[in-house]
Amino acid sequence: ALFILAEGFLHGGRYADVRGVGGRALGLARATGDKEVISLVLARLGIAAAHERRLDAASEHLAEALEHARALGFPETAAWCCEGLALVAAERRDTVRAARLLGAGESLRRTGGGVVQPAGAAAREAALSTINRTLPLEEVEAALEAGRGLSLDDAATEAIGAPRAM
Repeated sequence: ALFILAEGFLHGGRYADVRGVGGRALGLARATGDKEVISLVLARLGIAAAHERRLDAASEHLAEALEHARALGFPETAAWCCEGLALVAAERRDTVRAARLLGAGESLRRTGGGVVQPAGAAAREAALSTINRTLPLEEVEAALEAGRGLSLDDAATEAIGAPRAM
């Protein structure tokens, strides 16, 4: 129930509320060892942090969520993570990597059968805005296409490097 509440706050742009409620949901998920819920909550906390430009927190949450999504084989959650990490990369002016991560997010969402949610769409648009201001269109398209060709494992490696022990 806390996760659903945090999700609603996320899509409503109430990021401080996501931190509060999502943090409680994360604590409960960790206490029970539920890696699926841990991954889902961390992804939402990470997206909220990315929208708030709390880039270190966003990276930390999204990297852990992505590691769980990779281990569980959850491409839709991995897509959320790639989009959030793309926004972080774009904010840090690592725009080619950001575009590759956006392409990976598109592909993973199709694989998982997911739909673009409002917070993910906003992250994607913010990242694309930065990317398009700094790269020529041909480079943007090439990087997006390269990202679309990444598997879940390859996208996770692109996003966070080698997996850590969980």
